[in-house]
Amino acid sequence: MSIKQIHRNSFACEPVVRKAPNGDLLVVTMAEGLYEPSLDNKLFLLRSTDGENFKVIGNMLPEEKRAVTTPELYVIDDKIYVFACMHTGKQLCWETVMLVSEDNGYTWTNKGKPSFVPNYMCLRNMIQNEDGEYIFAYQYFPIDEKEETRLVSLDANVFHADIDYIETGILKTRDMVNFERFVVNRQMIDKSIPKEKYERWNWPEPTITELEKDHLVVLTRRNNTGYIYRNESFDGGKTWTETVKTDIPNPANKFKVYKLSDGRIILLNTPNNAKTNQYESRNPFEVWLSNDNMKSWYKKIRLTDFPGLFAYPDGFENVETNEFIFTFEFNRKDVYLVKVDLKNDKI
Repeated sequence: MSIKQIHRNSFACEPVVRKAPNGDLLVVTMAEGLYEPSLDNKLFLLRSTDGENFKVIGNMLPEEKRAVTTPELYVIDDKIYVFACMHTGKQLCWETVMLVSEDNGYTWTNKGKPSFVPNYMCLRNMIQNEDGEYIFAYQYFPIDEKEETRLVSLDANVFHADIDYIETGILKTRDMVNFERFVVNRQMIDKSIPKEKYERWNWPEPTITELEKDHLVVLTRRNNTGYIYRNESFDGGKTWTETVKTDIPNPANKFKVYKLSDGRIILLNTPNNAKTNQYESRNPFEVWLSNDNMKSWYKKIRLTDFPGLFAYPDGFENVETNEFIFTFEFNRKDVYLVKVDLKNDKI
């Protein structure tokens, strides 16, 4: 296993790494500013041609005056897609833009707002199921124009919104043109908590995997609980079970789950059951492996418990090298790249 710092900035958050069709490694991340959300948060691209050394390409949307949040990077056949949510600096007037590259990420076309992503929705991880469909997990805040106008007039933030629920769901497509949308769960807002309080809000950040054909699992973070929550579908995502709390600790921090080519499941997580949404609880950082479809975890490797904030891991399996490659942020300033040797469980 190797761990290497690949970027440092005054602020760096939510790095995502993928392999381009030509083998280069690409990383997109929020960068610049001092905190999130801020109008200074921009969408940065990094590239490595040797898998080790990264060059900062720079701001992917230099003409944008809006801030960016929740970037995502997908490679589908010979095209690369970047989705980024643009906002006012308070995560209001939230709109997704889609960038597409057909030359391994050297040039990009800004396609603007895709019709299949409504305002206040952000896409999270994507899988391709056994039937060849692409399935995107999403989170959605049902903020209408009237409520948006009220929030803007108050110079409020998105988490001050007076809404009834926060939605997690999936989008399914075969062609990146026609999409079906299915609701996984709707977490009702506890309106006994004043809307000015962040404790009322949730940021589900769903991650999806297919355990067996048509058997899908969506895991979500849930603020102020200390654990990961789970929904399952046995019909390819059309219907879903009720939400249940798992026994996997998580301090309201983004985590990711993936199915490897050999059928094992890998989980990247900070297994701390702190209920307060404090950054210092995002520690330690561990890699878990399951060979029985997440019924149990036969190996739990502590990547690091060095004091600090470990967050937002995201990566992919490099089948050619039998590695799992992922990025994470440290203290909201540093981006690290990790390569895990999957041969014989040598982690």
